[in-house]
Amino acid sequence: MTEVKRLLGQMYVEGSEMFRKHLNKTLNKWRDEKVKFGIAGQTSTGKSSFINMLTGSTKSNEKRAKTSGYGNTTKLTTEYTYTRQRNVSFVDCPGFGTPSFKPQSYFEEMGVNRFDYIFIFFNVISIIDIQFAQALAKKDMKFCFVRTKLDIDIESAEHDSEENISPDSIASNLRETTEKSIQKEQFPKPSVFVISNRVNYSQFGHLQDLLSHIEQVLQKTKYDAFIYEIAAYTREVIKKKYDFLHERINGISFAAVVDEVEVATDFVFENIEKYKKERKSLNIINWLAKEIMLYIETFELSKKSSLTLIREEYVRQKLKFAKLLTTDVEKNVTIFIKRKLELKIKKTVKSKELHNKSTGGWIKDDKDVQFLQKEYPHLIPSINILSEVLDGLQHDALVIFDEFSKGQ
Repeated sequence: MTEVKRLLGQMYVEGSEMFRKHLNKTLNKWRDEKVKFGIAGQTSTGKSSFINMLTGSTKSNEKRAKTSGYGNTTKLTTEYTYTRQRNVSFVDCPGFGTPSFKPQSYFEEMGVNRFDYIFIFFNVISIIDIQFAQALAKKDMKFCFVRTKLDIDIESAEHDSEENISPDSIASNLRETTEKSIQKEQFPKPSVFVISNRVNYSQFGHLQDLLSHIEQVLQKTKYDAFIYEIAAYTREVIKKKYDFLHERINGISFAAVVDEVEVATDFVFENIEKYKKERKSLNIINWLAKEIMLYIETFELSKKSSLTLIREEYVRQKLKFAKLLTTDVEKNVTIFIKRKLELKIKKTVKSKELHNKSTGGWIKDDKDVQFLQKEYPHLIPSINILSEVLDGLQHDALVIFDEFSKGQ
């Protein structure tokens, strides 16, 4: 008996309720995760601007983290939790060396033990930054060093240097210099990232590396919650959101086709089997529609700023799913899935050969694919529909980002 058949047999014995619990445990645990990030460092290093960038907070937002070009803006610890599910928060801590908080008492005063991950911001690395990092390392806490002024560095180089130095070279040089300074204090292998808080400079520097570092050191469900919550403010973040959503496709598709549908027994139907099939199809459509609405939400394609651009004809011409993203989105998504599912079912039935490529490589054995096609004819079409829509919505999110960046 193959692994797929063994799992199906277990589901038959324990019922669909077991599978729903399994799904919540594996695919949806991130929804209930609490993740707390500490934002630390000396004054005027871009801490508050970083929070606003991550959360997509605009100047009109009253809860936006306060920023200033003169430093010492944050005098008290402030926690920002205005994310969608309010499970991910960013705690803006006072800058090192402010009158209210001295460096030696900072660790205890801020209660840093509560943080899942800490960003240490700097302009020029100092002994205070390194001492704070050493205290964190002793507690086995997750952290990194971040410089957010790459845009200023690039503009200065363009103005002052006769040589044509690329932005990424500037970022790499700053990183290397900082790493050497930290290593001189007997701190091996520091994690240093040079980025910009400005959207139109976000393609330069080490943002991709920073996101990958967070992914490596955080628990997976906490990282998934983080990626879902943060704003789609760079191409790198959009791609990370895509990866998070893509991992769900097979599990959601499997859950949709296996989920049992209760049929009323106190009514007499002329064709009970036809009625059951219709109810089953409707249930699968609901599963897939709910997942696609998650895609739209995660890529922030339902935001007011996104919709404003989507309504522009020159933008709509570049989008793959413009019709889904305007008025009555849920209804449009449901109609789209129903039509696609019917077409793909017919196409699959007519196909003489089935192979594991049709499942995205999830099911390795051709025999398992054939077995599933016989027992669950909606499975492979469901996987294909979610894959197609996710690819298209990522494309649309990148188009919206590029158009938004032009105005920055």
